[in-house]
Amino acid sequence: MKAKRSIRTSHGFACTKWMSVALIVVVVAAVASPALWPRRVAAATTLDPNNPGGLFQTEGTQSFTTSGGVLKLADTSNSDFIVFFAFDADAEAGTDLDVIATFQVTTSAPVNADAGNRVVINDGVAKSAIAECIVQNGVNGIGLYSSGFRYDPSSYPVFVPANWQTGPVTIRLRRTASGDAEIVEVNGVTPSPRAILTADKAPANTRAGASVEFGSSSVEAACTVEYTTFRSEKVIQPQTGVLNFTQFRVRDSDSVDRIRFRADYALASNSDGINPAVEPVTVKLSTPWAGQFYPAPGFNPLNGFGVQRQPPKRRWTLTDAERARSGIEQLVFDEDPNKSGAISLRDFRNTIPPGDYSMVYVEITIGAGATADKLTGTVQLVEKRAGNGNWQLERDR
Repeated sequence: MKAKRSIRTSHGFACTKWMSVALIVVVVAAVASPALWPRRVAAATTLDPNNPGGLFQTEGTQSFTTSGGVLKLADTSNSDFIVFFAFDADAEAGTDLDVIATFQVTTSAPVNADAGNRVVINDGVAKSAIAECIVQNGVNGIGLYSSGFRYDPSSYPVFVPANWQTGPVTIRLRRTASGDAEIVEVNGVTPSPRAILTADKAPANTRAGASVEFGSSSVEAACTVEYTTFRSEKVIQPQTGVLNFTQFRVRDSDSVDRIRFRADYALASNSDGINPAVEPVTVKLSTPWAGQFYPAPGFNPLNGFGVQRQPPKRRWTLTDAERARSGIEQLVFDEDPNKSGAISLRDFRNTIPPGDYSMVYVEITIGAGATADKLTGTVQLVEKRAGNGNWQLERDR
């Protein structure tokens, strides 16, 4: 590759012109403790794909169109770009902020690693978090930009495979209060190991004034990208309770169950209680080495529980309609006094792949936003017989 000249764009990096680039059960897919996982509050900055100019400003002269809930950005130039940005006070340093974006790159003319499209959280003073569509060793994915030329693969120390050309991709990008950048989820799945870029390696701010940004921002690479979702969510730490498992089986050989568990729970002391009949429920299970293995995309959230009895001894059970949709045979929450109770789940319809389930991180969150409750626990399992792929608690044997 023969370089021409280096130019400074309003995005705050050097470019090189080239000639020849509810209830939640979460099993966290990382070596970090599930207790590190925060809760989100209501979106602060939200894109209306049919009217992006209502909140966002544009930069660059390449074109965009709106139709049927899709914002289409068409960058056909190797010397221009098209970016949407909105000033957002929650993007200032010292605040945990998530940006959730759903997009598909329909055409792409990459420049080495740089495929053109990116999502940004910018503190407006010193640092930013940048998740970019890149190509690494022939594989499409999302990279966290650090420094250097955007066409250089080494400028992206963190990479998560994701084929942004074959279908829509949804990413959750986080900038922590301490300045770290993290790809928290891709298509609802947590990367394993954690896809995190520490603050000392984070790139400079992209513009003056705290903002969130997206688009085909590369001067050199060209792409057409369609956005259907873009929003920011301020993050706060949840009210965290605990789970103690009395039964847990994965790919059970004694029954048709693919997943079965029972746990006693204790809510946080400041919790106002749970009510799955009116609060959404999300279920996720992961291992430190294989990432999320349950449930499948589209499963969450669960919104369908009937309630029996009266407080403080209520029982919530999954409705027939939600059982049919989710594939869960049974999901029950029993309430006891003093902010405690029990949870049980049985699933024999959803597929669980063979693997190492000797350690499973578990998170149970009921509700959403500022009133959500999160329950966390870790369970250690053993194979019923070595190598048979059926896992259970030691005391279940």
